[in-house]
Amino acid sequence: MGLQSIISLVLIFGAMWLFFIRPEQKKEKAKDDMRNNLKVGDEITTIGGIVGRVTRVNDDTIIIQTGADRVRIEVKKWAVGSLGKDEPETASETAKKEARRKKREAEAEEAAASKPSARQIRKLGASKETEEEPAAEDAPEAQADTEGK
Repeated sequence: MGLQSIISLVLIFGAMWLFFIRPEQKKEKAKDDMRNNLKVGDEITTIGGIVGRVTRVNDDTIIIQTGADRVRIEVKKWAVGSLGKDEPETASETAKKEARRKKREAEAEEAAASKPSARQIRKLGASKETEEEPAAEDAPEAQADTEGK
């Protein structure tokens, strides 16, 4: 095996570490920090989808309170998925957002259509000037015709 092939293998493994392994390590470290900094009153979502408010924090477990009947559940800290509620968008919410976006676009197009563009303004100004010129020329001729009679 030549020196060049060894260098290329090292570069490939370095790139894989840089693009795949390192970002995952950062994400895992951030999640561990979040789990270790949980405090009473935080609202969490577990990796199983249970949403609750932290009522007690122990060394490796937490107790959360869920629902209106105040059910308490003890879960391991590693099972905490995120702080706050993770509410996925439903299809109806997505459709509502899309309808609002289309409505805004239609209103913008309507507003743009009602306002004349700079080109249309110049064109209208030029056509008014050309309409006024023959009228001004016709007036002296009309006066000359009436004077000759």
